[in-house]
Amino acid sequence: MDAADVDRVLARDYAADRSAVEAALAAAGLGPDKARVTLAALKVAAGDAERLAEIAGWDPRDLMMNAEYVAWSRQRLPKGTPFCQERFDRISREDFAAYRRWLGRDCSDRSNPDSEHAPTADPSPAE
Repeated sequence: MDAADVDRVLARDYAADRSAVEAALAAAGLGPDKARVTLAALKVAAGDAERLAEIAGWDPRDLMMNAEYVAWSRQRLPKGTPFCQERFDRISREDFAAYRRWLGRDCSDRSNPDSEHAPTADPSPAE
């Protein structure tokens, strides 16, 4: 993930609102120099500039969890559930594949195949 990826996603998903999106990212201290967190914010916002302005101030860990670890973030295991390496590997592969699909979409594909991966909670920054 690098500045070129950020630029490509901005052109692909935020072309109409690019100036406003770049301003929102800059106000949150994000941008191409912080590619991983910026891409996470862009993915979670799913092309919605207003939503991006709302979430740009989230804790970077929350952004990355909601963007990169979607399947993991939806796990609701009872306390004391034993660790299972096979399950861990399967879910990790699913998350990685979903993120790569999103990141690799071309500019002609305006759909968001991971839109069902919207965050389950609003982890607003701590006050």
